[in-house]
Amino acid sequence: MVSGEGPVKCVDVKTGKIMWEKEGFGPGNVTYADGHFIALTDAGVLVIFKADPTKYVEVARAKVLDGKCWTTPTLANGKVYIRSTKEAACVDLAGGRVASR
Repeated sequence: MVSGEGPVKCVDVKTGKIMWEKEGFGPGNVTYADGHFIALTDAGVLVIFKADPTKYVEVARAKVLDGKCWTTPTLANGKVYIRSTKEAACVDLAGGRVASR
Protein backbone atom coordinates (compact mmCIF):
# COMPACT_ATOMS: atom_id res chain seq x y z
CA MET A 1 0.00 0.00 0.00
CA VAL A 2 1.24 3.46 -0.90
CA SER A 3 1.67 5.98 1.93
CA GLY A 4 -1.51 7.91 2.65
CA GLU A 5 -3.90 5.65 0.76
CA GLY A 6 -6.66 3.67 2.40
CA PRO A 7 -9.68 4.96 4.27
CA VAL A 8 -10.77 5.09 7.85
CA LYS A 9 -14.30 3.67 8.02
CA CYS A 10 -17.30 3.67 10.33
CA VAL A 11 -18.96 0.25 10.17
CA ASP A 12 -22.20 -0.82 11.84
CA VAL A 13 -21.04 -3.95 13.67
CA LYS A 14 -24.54 -5.46 13.70
CA THR A 15 -25.10 -5.27 9.95
CA GLY A 16 -21.62 -4.78 8.47
CA LYS A 17 -22.91 -1.72 6.62
CA ILE A 18 -20.30 0.99 5.95
CA MET A 19 -21.80 4.19 7.37
CA TRP A 20 -19.06 6.49 6.00
CA GLU A 21 -15.42 6.41 4.99
CA LYS A 22 -12.65 8.98 4.56
CA GLU A 23 -9.65 8.36 2.28
CA GLY A 24 -6.04 9.25 3.00
CA PHE A 25 -5.12 7.38 6.18
CA GLY A 26 -3.14 4.38 4.95
CA PRO A 27 -2.16 1.60 7.34
CA GLY A 28 -2.10 3.91 10.35
CA ASN A 29 -3.65 3.48 13.79
CA VAL A 30 -6.56 4.91 15.75
CA THR A 31 -7.39 5.28 19.43
CA TYR A 32 -10.57 6.57 21.13
CA ALA A 33 -11.04 9.14 23.92
CA ASP A 34 -13.88 11.39 25.09
CA GLY A 35 -16.10 11.02 22.03
CA HIS A 36 -13.25 11.46 19.53
CA PHE A 37 -10.90 9.28 17.56
CA ILE A 38 -7.21 10.14 17.42
CA ALA A 39 -5.58 8.78 14.28
CA LEU A 40 -1.98 8.74 13.17
CA THR A 41 -1.67 8.15 9.44
CA ASP A 42 1.23 6.16 8.07
CA ALA A 43 2.61 9.45 6.67
CA GLY A 44 2.83 11.13 10.11
CA VAL A 45 -0.35 13.18 10.09
CA LEU A 46 -2.22 13.34 13.39
CA VAL A 47 -5.98 13.61 12.86
CA ILE A 48 -8.74 14.04 15.42
CA PHE A 49 -12.32 13.36 14.37
CA LYS A 50 -15.62 12.96 16.18
CA ALA A 51 -17.06 9.53 16.95
CA ASP A 52 -20.17 10.20 14.87
CA PRO A 53 -21.83 7.23 13.16
CA THR A 54 -23.66 9.45 10.66
CA LYS A 55 -20.75 11.40 9.12
CA TYR A 56 -17.02 12.11 9.23
CA VAL A 57 -16.41 15.27 11.28
CA GLU A 58 -12.76 16.31 11.42
CA VAL A 59 -11.74 18.45 14.39
CA ALA A 60 -7.99 18.88 13.79
CA ARG A 61 -5.21 17.76 11.43
CA ALA A 62 -1.45 18.39 11.53
CA LYS A 63 1.67 16.85 10.01
CA VAL A 64 3.68 16.01 13.14
CA LEU A 65 6.21 13.31 12.21
CA ASP A 66 8.58 12.33 9.43
CA GLY A 67 9.10 8.67 8.55
CA LYS A 68 6.62 5.80 8.48
CA CYS A 69 4.14 5.58 11.35
CA TRP A 70 2.63 2.24 12.31
CA THR A 71 2.21 2.58 16.06
CA THR A 72 -0.98 3.43 17.91
CA PRO A 73 -1.16 6.94 19.42
CA THR A 74 -1.03 6.83 23.22
CA LEU A 75 -3.07 9.34 25.22
CA ALA A 76 -2.14 10.37 28.77
CA ASN A 77 -2.97 13.53 30.74
CA GLY A 78 -4.16 15.46 27.68
CA LYS A 79 -1.08 14.63 25.63
CA VAL A 80 -0.71 12.27 22.68
CA TYR A 81 2.55 10.34 22.42
CA ILE A 82 3.47 9.17 18.93
CA ARG A 83 6.47 7.83 17.05
CA SER A 84 7.65 6.94 13.58
CA THR A 85 10.62 5.08 12.16
CA LYS A 86 12.61 8.36 12.43
CA GLU A 87 11.38 10.31 15.47
CA ALA A 88 8.93 10.64 18.35
CA ALA A 89 6.74 13.48 19.58
CA CYS A 90 4.38 14.53 22.34
CA VAL A 91 1.43 16.62 21.18
CA ASP A 92 -0.34 18.70 23.82
CA LEU A 93 -4.03 18.52 22.88
CA ALA A 94 -4.98 21.35 25.23
CA GLY A 95 -2.56 23.74 23.51
CA GLY A 96 -2.85 22.15 20.08
CA ARG A 97 0.92 22.14 19.56
CA VAL A 98 3.85 19.77 19.51
CA ALA A 99 5.36 19.82 23.02
CA SER A 100 8.55 17.99 22.05
CA ARG A 101 9.95 16.52 18.88
